[in-house]
Amino acid sequence: MILTCPNCATRFALDPARLGVQGRTVRCARCLNTWFAEAPDDLSPLGVAEKAGARDNPLIDDPFDNLLKKHSAPQPDSDSGSSFTPRFGDRLIRPEQSEAADRETRNLPALLTTGRLGTLLGWSSLALFVALIIGIVLLFARDITSTWPAAHKLYDTFGLNAERSLLAHGPAAAVETLPLEKRLKLLDLAPSQRFINGTLTLVISGKIQNISPRDETLPPIEVVLLDGQKLDLKTWVFEPPQKTLKSGGIVPFETRLENPPPAAQDIRVTFSTPASVAKPAAVKSPAIESGAKTP
Repeated sequence: MILTCPNCATRFALDPARLGVQGRTVRCARCLNTWFAEAPDDLSPLGVAEKAGARDNPLIDDPFDNLLKKHSAPQPDSDSGSSFTPRFGDRLIRPEQSEAADRETRNLPALLTTGRLGTLLGWSSLALFVALIIGIVLLFARDITSTWPAAHKLYDTFGLNAERSLLAHGPAAAVETLPLEKRLKLLDLAPSQRFINGTLTLVISGKIQNISPRDETLPPIEVVLLDGQKLDLKTWVFEPPQKTLKSGGIVPFETRLENPPPAAQDIRVTFSTPASVAKPAAVKSPAIESGAKTP
C-alpha cells in the first residue's frame, strides 16, 4: 500500500501487514512528521481470494468442478524437484527489478517504538534531575552552609570551598578578593605569665573583630615566640572559641603555654590559613622580659 505524508506529501510503499489490524503511528523519513496510519479494510490477500472464489450456486458449480478435475493436467512429482509452486501472496521480483525494490524498501516510514521512546525519556529526565541538584549545590553553597552548618563537612569531603558561591557578584564578590587582614582583625593582645597549679604559664588573650560586610569563618590562630634576634623559639596553633563571626562582631580568645622558653622576648600572633595569611601582630611582652608574675 502507499502512504502519503500529510506534511510534505512524500509517498512511501509499506507492507499493510506492518500496520496491524488497529493501525499504527508512523514517522516520515524526510520531514520527521508523525501521524496515525489506519489499517486497510482487508489485510490478508488470502481473504480477498477466498471472497472472490466463493461458490455462488452449488447446483451449477458442481458439474463444472467435476469437469475441470477430469481434464486437468497431472500434478508433477513432488520429489523430482523440477517444479516450484509459489505460495499465494508471495512477491516475485525479477533480477532487473531488485535494485528498484531495494530503494522502495529503504523509503519506508519509520515505525515508532513506544518502549524505546519511553526509556529514552526516562533516562533523560533522570540526567536532567541530577544535573539540577548538582547545580543548586554548587550555585547556592554559601546559602546552604549558612542554613545548615553541617554541610561544611560535605563540601570539604569533595574539596569544595563552601564560602565561594558561583553566583557571587557585586559587593559580595569584591569581599571574596580581599585579603584576610581586610576582613578579620586581632585586637587587644595581652600576654602575661603566671603560676597556675604551681607551673609557670604564659597566657595570651585578645579579641577577633569581623570588619567585613558579611559573616566570616574564623581560621585557626598561630602564636610564635621570638628571641632577641627575631628567631622562632616556640610555635603553636589553636582554634578560636567559635567557628563563624557576624559582620562587626567581636569574640575574645585566650591561649596558654606551660613553661615558656626563658629567652623569649617577643610574641607574634596571626591567623593561620594556607589561602591567605593576615598581617602578623608582633607583641613585645614585658612579662617575659621582666620575669614571671605571680597572681
